[in-house]
Amino acid sequence: MSVGNPIRRVAAAVCILWAAYLAGCVKVVPRQPNTKAVEELGVDAAKQRLQEVLTRAVEPRIAVVAVADDSLRYKWDQPIQGWYGVPAGSVQNETQIFFRNIERMEVYENNKVFVYGPGGRIDQILFSSQADAFQFHDLLESFHTYKPAAAAATP
Repeated sequence: MSVGNPIRRVAAAVCILWAAYLAGCVKVVPRQPNTKAVEELGVDAAKQRLQEVLTRAVEPRIAVVAVADDSLRYKWDQPIQGWYGVPAGSVQNETQIFFRNIERMEVYENNKVFVYGPGGRIDQILFSSQADAFQFHDLLESFHTYKPAAAAATP
C-alpha cells in the first residue's frame, strides 16, 4: 500500500460529505407575500380559505381549525411511537397564533412554512404543494397587516 491511498480515501470522503451537504440544504423561497388578500377576498372568505389550506397540511395532521378576528387556532395529532417505531396512538395538541404577534415567516423549497413570533419559532407546517404554502403565507401575512375599516376610522 502506498502512503497516498489513505489520503485519497479521506479526500474522497470529504468530497462526498460536502456534496451531500450541498444537496441537502433546503433554501428559503424569496417572495413578497400578498398582504392585501383579506381585503381582496373579504374577511369571511379569507377565513374560509385559511381553514381549507390548513386542513390540507401534511404535517402536522390538522384536525380542527378555528379562525377568529385576532388569531388562528388549530388542533393537530401528534403520533406516539411505540416499540420498534410502531405507532401506538396519538395525542391531540393545540396551537394558537395571534396575528399581531407574527414577526416573520419563511417558506422553504420543500413546502415547509415556519412562523416566528416574539419568542422565536411558533410553529412549522408542511404542505403538499408550494401553492398551498404560498397561500398560507399570503393569508397569514394579510391577517397580520389587516386593519378593519371601523378600527381604521377610529382616531
